[in-house]
Amino acid sequence: MAVGWRIVRRACVAVALAAPALCGDWYVDVNNGSDANSGLGWGSAWKTMSHARAAVPGGSAQVVHVAPGIYSAASGESFPIDVPAQLRFLGAGASTIVRGTNSVTLFRFVSTVFSGTAIDSSTLLQALRLENALVGVEIGSSWSPIKPTLRNLEIHAMAGKGIYVWSANPSALPQVAPRLERVVVSQCSTGLSVSTFTSSSEPLVVLDSDFVDNVIGVRFHQFYTAHAQFERCRVVGGADGGVWITGGNYGGLSLELGDSLVAANLNYGVLAEFNGQYPSGTPCFVALRGSTLASNGVGVRLANSQNGLELRAAIVADNGDDLDIASALSNVSVASTLIEDGDFSSTPSNLSGDPQFVSAASGDWRLRWGSPCIDRPNAIGTTSATDLAGNPRTIDGDLNASELGDFGAFEFAPLFLAGEARIGGMLALECSGPAGANATVFFSRRALELAPQSTPFGEFDLSPAQFGPFRVVQIGAGAPTLVQRAIPNVAALVGSTFSFQALIGSPLAPAGAAYSNAVQITIAP
Repeated sequence: MAVGWRIVRRACVAVALAAPALCGDWYVDVNNGSDANSGLGWGSAWKTMSHARAAVPGGSAQVVHVAPGIYSAASGESFPIDVPAQLRFLGAGASTIVRGTNSVTLFRFVSTVFSGTAIDSSTLLQALRLENALVGVEIGSSWSPIKPTLRNLEIHAMAGKGIYVWSANPSALPQVAPRLERVVVSQCSTGLSVSTFTSSSEPLVVLDSDFVDNVIGVRFHQFYTAHAQFERCRVVGGADGGVWITGGNYGGLSLELGDSLVAANLNYGVLAEFNGQYPSGTPCFVALRGSTLASNGVGVRLANSQNGLELRAAIVADNGDDLDIASALSNVSVASTLIEDGDFSSTPSNLSGDPQFVSAASGDWRLRWGSPCIDRPNAIGTTSATDLAGNPRTIDGDLNASELGDFGAFEFAPLFLAGEARIGGMLALECSGPAGANATVFFSRRALELAPQSTPFGEFDLSPAQFGPFRVVQIGAGAPTLVQRAIPNVAALVGSTFSFQALIGSPLAPAGAAYSNAVQITIAP
């Protein structure tokens, strides 16, 4: 997996066009379809998503499969496309492109009618690329609950907001709580904008998503109390800032960022301010757990005395100023956290100084071998089983044959897959440990064992029935040692699974050596 912030995770997953028709399934193909067709299969597909939206029956679950191609006004689309309850648009990945102009919204999930139909999480946009419009997706209500799911989307180059979430009409208390999974929003004025004038008992949930190279990554403007939960997300490269929160009148936002990276944002990583007019209003609260805030103008800025902050197992470093806090210290809790410039270092579990990133200058905020943030007691920031890179949350990072968690968004992995494993390409594994130590990298043609073996060198994760040596190397000083092998350009290898684990010499290990974490790969085309 690439970790540089300019190379973001692939959001869209292909959907096989040969899938059989199911009850409630409909088909759209901009290149081969016609709106005069029945829409019941690929051979009789409609041409436009707009026609599909109007033609499919309501009141029950319906799925519209959308073939690759460019869907735009030039191809017959009429924007915005209003998505009703229980309708699902399923694209074929990044090749299914919905393209607008800078004056239109592409998709809407909206309720403005008294006693309108609620939209639940079964209503879905999936595996589409939205680009070049004013707003990518609008989600809002002044009456009914609106809780759609956005999954495996790429949203790019919106003149306004990538995703716009709003609620109004406090007397009706509409619940607006979308769920975002594996969404990448890039080069928009605001990546995710949330403006709510009602209180919500359900959180806005954002999982495994990236907000990259926007002017503002994420913007919240709350007039009543609300809650947002981000897990394993990136907010990077903001030309103005990363996450900006404003609370007002009757309440603010409670924001949780777990296993997440907020980095390389010009003016601020996280900015929280409260402009409430009433003392009873709940101020903003920010919790950063198992996360990294780095290379921002300011890491965290709390602009008012009422706002609160919690840091747990976090790293705040390489910022112009790590913390700029106007809040009363009674509203701030910092534990098991490294803050480079020394803020809160008097707390015994906290650290100061250099966290030893791989290369902050090139956008790699993983930890290097020997970082003080590796294998820290009480480094439990979140309940997530994996870190931002998909590694297990407890790895034996210091090679003492005992597994503990790390501070920050990235768990240090002594064995790390650099790049991707594709036919005709190069398999590259980074191996880290004490300078001069010998390391034997083992491999297996099987997936990792569900029940690892306990050994004097720590846990062994490869199949004991089928493994062997892959390479023997000596660890160099400084940068990890690269273990490489060419992958044959053979189509039959696609889908094959291999597993790797290294035994690395270590003076901290009771037996003189320790097993690294295991790495499992599947060969891609």
